[in-house]
Amino acid sequence: MERDGELVREIRGKRTYRITAVDLPAGSGEPASGVLETPAGRLQVDYDVLARYLFRELTGSGTPAVIQELTAEQQRIAAERDDYARRLVLARAKLEELRAQAGITPAPGASSPARPGPRR
Repeated sequence: MERDGELVREIRGKRTYRITAVDLPAGSGEPASGVLETPAGRLQVDYDVLARYLFRELTGSGTPAVIQELTAEQQRIAAERDDYARRLVLARAKLEELRAQAGITPAPGASSPARPGPRR
């Protein structure tokens, strides 16, 4: 509707502060689609047209691509986290092996190498 000249958005930075209907000049003929002029001269928005426009904007703006990109990033981070956890377990096991070879006993209260549990 903004492209059709039916709405004007006031934007400051990245935020939309106000959306207003455009006043039609007297005698301009037929109002733009989705905007009805009442006898009092006020504009009334056709919410069905507005809903269709918003749906078009949401589905055509690459939303599925953004969701797919975010899902891939989440999977990458989870794989990286699991790799670090595995490497930590191996490092702790190697440290315990080296301590055993050197005859160093673990400090009182020290626990054995932790194994990572299943991740959510």
